[in-house]
Amino acid sequence: MKKNSQSRIAIIAKNSIKYIELIIDEWNKGNCIVLLDYNIPYSTIQTMLDEANVNICYVENGLFINKNNFKKIKYIYFDVQSKNVELVNSYIYDKYKKNYSKQEALIIYSSGTTGTSKGIILTHYAITTNADSIQNYMKLSKKDIMYIMKPLFHSSTIVGELLVCLKNKVKIAIGGNILIPRKIIENINKFKSTVICVNPYLLGEIINYNNEKRELNVTLKTIYISGSILPDKIRLMAKSVLKNINLCNMYGLTEAGPRVSAQTIKNNINNSVGKAIKKVKISVVDESGKKCKKNTKGVIYVKTKSVFQSYVKGNVKHMSLYKNWLNTGDIGYFDNKKNLYIIGRIDDVIIYNSHKIYPLDLEKCILNNLHIEECYVTSYLINENILIVCFYKSMCDDDLSYEIKKCLSAIFLPYEIPKFYIKVKEIIRNSNKKINKKNMYELFKEKYNG
Repeated sequence: MKKNSQSRIAIIAKNSIKYIELIIDEWNKGNCIVLLDYNIPYSTIQTMLDEANVNICYVENGLFINKNNFKKIKYIYFDVQSKNVELVNSYIYDKYKKNYSKQEALIIYSSGTTGTSKGIILTHYAITTNADSIQNYMKLSKKDIMYIMKPLFHSSTIVGELLVCLKNKVKIAIGGNILIPRKIIENINKFKSTVICVNPYLLGEIINYNNEKRELNVTLKTIYISGSILPDKIRLMAKSVLKNINLCNMYGLTEAGPRVSAQTIKNNINNSVGKAIKKVKISVVDESGKKCKKNTKGVIYVKTKSVFQSYVKGNVKHMSLYKNWLNTGDIGYFDNKKNLYIIGRIDDVIIYNSHKIYPLDLEKCILNNLHIEECYVTSYLINENILIVCFYKSMCDDDLSYEIKKCLSAIFLPYEIPKFYIKVKEIIRNSNKKINKKNMYELFKEKYNG
């Protein structure tokens, strides 16, 4: 629980230097920051503010927050000096003070291991220790320039990018939440950025745009990828198009502070998520709580000094069966060199007549078709029967369901192969570019007439 002298201060804003300054100022006052996504509905924001017991809420002018909805909270509305991307001023670095205390530092609302949005409480010790471990493999110097484009209300951004740069005096370019490939490349070139962090979807968009326009300059040295599993097709395209740029996968979850494992510049030859970072231990465990052998799928467990303190409300969904370590809810395996591979989540595994079906295995096979840009395999319960469904986006007008089934039939058993195929203009995603499962289900209901 929070100290009596500590207040919880919410911030609802787009990325800006002012946003960073507010975070640092409130930390220096001893307060805990509650970071909220400005894209979510009024009612959801109100619930989060209420359950987090927020005292003050900073809101960037121009966002949709309704002043009349929250009468118990003091609202402070502010403007940002510039909507453009710009370098963070030196006085911001001077304001920042290192903090390894066990006081609350952040509350991040993330679906994480729970499947629903929960407030995850992280201490200063957790996030600062994790930032140290991240710097241990990133090895950023004062010559580097980090271009931060992902929203600061994500733990991977505020800890793995902002905090790492503040602690190590690394230059930061930031402003707005610009996720348009053309603008991203313009800003990388303008600020001579040497390192960026993206999710696989955004990496794919950058590759496609740069492959056509050839506008990315040579200052960019490393791209770190996290947020979801990087498809093999995108990785191979990136290696071909973004030559002389290191591609390093990372893995983590907010409850772990957030970073758990990462590839390094010296160890990024495969599509794993690398090895456990400093001060983190990882085990892959079977359903009985025993460690799995190498190359055997199991649930990923983590022991870390950066583990979260608690949830604002509620308990963990996936209980620990291994030494009281954190059950991530993710499924993966180690190869012979102790590199970790992620293959999905417990919640996504399809159980069909007591058999396990891993959607990611199917998706990887489907994406081998050069005409298919994206796909999403899931299952729905229809009249008490499991129906495996494949959504796909293609680059041609043809119906590719027959080709997909033919490809899958050569590798998978009949019960594993989707029975229903939906060609879509887009795989629907939320604000952080993860698949919007609720909206995809609504799309399925529109198309399915069985």
